[in-house]
Amino acid sequence: MARLGLVGRIMLIVTAALVAIQLAALAASYGERDGWFGTGRGVPVVGSVVALARLLDPLTPAERTLALAAAEAGGLTAAILDAPPVDADEAYELRRVRGLLERGLAAEGLGGRFARVDLVPDDEDDPIARGPLRRLIGRHVRVVVGLADGRYLAVGFADRLTLRLFGLPLGFLAGLLGLGVAALAIMAVAREMRPLSRLARRVETIGTTTEPLPLERTGAREVRALIEAINRMQARIAGLVDGRTLMLGAISHDLRTYLTRLRLRGEMMPQGTLRDGVMRDVEAMRDLVEDTLLFAKASLEPDRSPTDAAAVAAEIVEARRAAGAAAALDAPDGPVPVPLGRPALTRVLDNLVDNALAYGGEASVRIIRAADGAALLTVADRGPGIPAAERERVFEPFFRLEGSRSREHGGTGLGLTIVRQLVAAAGGGVTLDERPGGGLLAAVRFPAGGDEGLSRG
Repeated sequence: MARLGLVGRIMLIVTAALVAIQLAALAASYGERDGWFGTGRGVPVVGSVVALARLLDPLTPAERTLALAAAEAGGLTAAILDAPPVDADEAYELRRVRGLLERGLAAEGLGGRFARVDLVPDDEDDPIARGPLRRLIGRHVRVVVGLADGRYLAVGFADRLTLRLFGLPLGFLAGLLGLGVAALAIMAVAREMRPLSRLARRVETIGTTTEPLPLERTGAREVRALIEAINRMQARIAGLVDGRTLMLGAISHDLRTYLTRLRLRGEMMPQGTLRDGVMRDVEAMRDLVEDTLLFAKASLEPDRSPTDAAAVAAEIVEARRAAGAAAALDAPDGPVPVPLGRPALTRVLDNLVDNALAYGGEASVRIIRAADGAALLTVADRGPGIPAAERERVFEPFFRLEGSRSREHGGTGLGLTIVRQLVAAAGGGVTLDERPGGGLLAAVRFPAGGDEGLSRG
C-alpha cells in the first residue's frame, strides 16, 4: 500500500467494509434459510409439525383438544380439519420445505401422508400484502399434514417468515455485524491517520529550539511528501536563524563599539548644555540598540530555566524603594517558580515596574501562586491608564500613545513588546486592564514551573 494515496486508502477501507457486510449477510441468509425449517436452529418448523402429528395419531378427540391447546401455547396455531384447506395458492407453495417435511415424516414412520407447506396471507385486506413485496410482507407459514384417521392437521406459525440465527432475527444480527465492521473500518482509518496526528504533535514543537527536529517519514504517500517538505522547511529556517544570529552578533559588536567611542568623546567635551544633550542622546541610542537587539534575540534562544519570581520581584522593589520610588510588594512566603530565566524575568518586571512608576507615580507588585503551580504577577499603578482600544496596540514594536503616555517619559517603544515576547517564550501571557479605582493593571500569567535548578538570586 506504499504507493496508494490517503484518499485511495480510505476508499479501499470503506469499500472493503461494505463488501464484508454484504458477504456476511448473504452467507448467513443462505445458511439459515434451510435451518429455519429444520430441527436444529431458529424456529423448528418441520420437527414441530412431525412431532405434533405423531403425538395426535393415537389420541382420542378429547385428548387431541388438550394437545392442540398445549401446542398453541408455544406460539403455534393448530387445528384438525376434515379436508385440506382450499385457499392454497400454487405460487406460494414452499415445495422444497414440503420435501423436507415428507422426509421428516418418513423418518418417523409416517411416510406417504398428505403434506403441504404454503405462505398464506395474514390479512387479505392489507394493501401491503398485495403489493410488489407480497412474497416477503404480510404472510406466514402454514403446514398441513394428514393424520392416521384421515383427518388433517393444520399448523400456522404466528411469527412471519423471519430468518433467525441463535434465536435472533437475521436483520438484527446483520445490523450488529454492520456496527462491528464499521468499528473495524474506523479503527483502520484511525490507523492511517495516526501519522498525521504524530506529525501535528511534532510540528507543535517546531520553533521551541533553534535546532531542526527531523520527522520520520511514515504513512501514505501524501503524508510522507508533507513530512519531507516540513523537514526541508526546518532546514531552511535553521539556516536563516543561524544567519540572523551571526548578523545580530556583528551588529551588536559594531554598534556597541561606536557608541562607546561616542560616549568617550562626549565625556571629553567641556561641561555645559551641549555636552549634556550629547550624553543624553548617546544613552538613548544605547538603550534603543540594547532593546532592539534583545527584541531580536528573545525568540531565538528562549531561556526556560525555573526562577523564583518572588525573590526577583523583592530585589526590584527594594531597589526602587532605595531610590525613593513608591513601590510595594505582596508575595506569598516561599519561592514561586516560573519557567523563565532570571535575566529575562528581571527584564520583564523591570519594564513593568518602571512603566508604572513613570506613568502612574507608584507600582504595586503582587504575586499569586495557584494550586496547580501556575503563577500570576500583577503590577498596578494609579496613572491615567490606557484606553481599551489601544491596549493591544501598545504591544506592537515602537508604538507610542499620545498624551500623558508619550515621548516625554522617554523609552524606546519596545518595552512592552519585549515583555510579551519573553513571557510568550515561557508559555505565558500578558494582559493590560483597568485597575479598580483608576489606573492600569498589568497581569503576567506563567504556567507551572518546576523547582529543580530554581534560581533565587
